[in-house]
Amino acid sequence: MTRSVENIRNVIICDDIRDEVGNKQSLMGIFGGDDIIVAAFPAAIHLAVFMQYFPAPSEEDGRLTLQIELSQDESLMARGTLDIDVKRSEPATIVMPRALATFKQESLFKVEVSLDGGPKQQIAQKRVKLGDISNRPS
Repeated sequence: MTRSVENIRNVIICDDIRDEVGNKQSLMGIFGGDDIIVAAFPAAIHLAVFMQYFPAPSEEDGRLTLQIELSQDESLMARGTLDIDVKRSEPATIVMPRALATFKQESLFKVEVSLDGGPKQQIAQKRVKLGDISNRPS
């Protein structure tokens, strides 16, 4: 059976992901909605990505390639890639560790995945843009 992005669950973009006792992770500073709102540019933001893959029972061992991209004005500014070997019938928790990104202007942060060398498919994105943060918790 062919792998499907439908088997990818819980794609979360946040500030940090910490390992806890008992094979657990704590996600800090989860970015909800479509946008990351900043008060001014340049803006330095910590970003991490958490996702889970649940293979179908008929799948064989394979590979997922997770790619993050940062673009400004349609120009690619940064790209990071993580290859993950997935085992048949074993769910995989995938963590792209925290990185500090400096945004000089409105930008797009995108997460894509390729399954077994197939085409890239977007699974999450956040637009970093200016906005009023005065009514948000600090």
